[in-house]
Amino acid sequence: MMKFLIPIMMLLLSISSYALDVQEWPDIQEGIVSIKIKEPPHRVGYTIGDKSDRHVEVTIKKPYVLIKESLPIPGYERKYKGQDIGIVLDAMNHSYKENKTSSTLVLDLTYQIFTNSVVAKPGFLPAEYIRLLNPSDPKKKVFKYRIPEYQIAISPLSIFGNIKIEEDMSPLRGVFLMDEKNPIKTLKISAIIALFSLFALQNYMHLLPLRQIPMLFQLILQ
Repeated sequence: MMKFLIPIMMLLLSISSYALDVQEWPDIQEGIVSIKIKEPPHRVGYTIGDKSDRHVEVTIKKPYVLIKESLPIPGYERKYKGQDIGIVLDAMNHSYKENKTSSTLVLDLTYQIFTNSVVAKPGFLPAEYIRLLNPSDPKKKVFKYRIPEYQIAISPLSIFGNIKIEEDMSPLRGVFLMDEKNPIKTLKISAIIALFSLFALQNYMHLLPLRQIPMLFQLILQ
């Protein structure tokens, strides 16, 4: 049992120390790191259980390199002003390549929403921090780089309170219209099939003259 508890405790300690120390590292100077981010296709409409993806490409100029232990940790829930934000990094995939002049880190981050409210509320995919150092520096001084957060809006599962549809409608939404053509067409076909069955039965029993059939079809198709 202890062999499982010790790694878990070490992981929790490393996460807590990361949260406490991340603000203490100095920022890397401008010009060393450049970033490209492909954000999710929409900012609004998220609700509990939804997932959202970010694609991040970070280029680091030599002599600085990435400290791989500083990569984002899946399952670690961030806090804002001492409270959980309710958005968790669900999965993280990465690749890291180096050449003579720079190195490139590619991150695919998947976040999952675990918060909700009775009204729509703002939220954000949290900022991530990576650490860098210059291997040729005798002091091995560590710097941090901040991948910015992405603001989103979290929608409620249901509307709270009573609303009036005409007051809630957006002027850009337009009027809700019902297509009556298909139901009417289906009704006419059903009526024709029913009449064919009725006429077959009545003609079999010699109750309805055949000359009245065209007149009835004309009434239905009008």
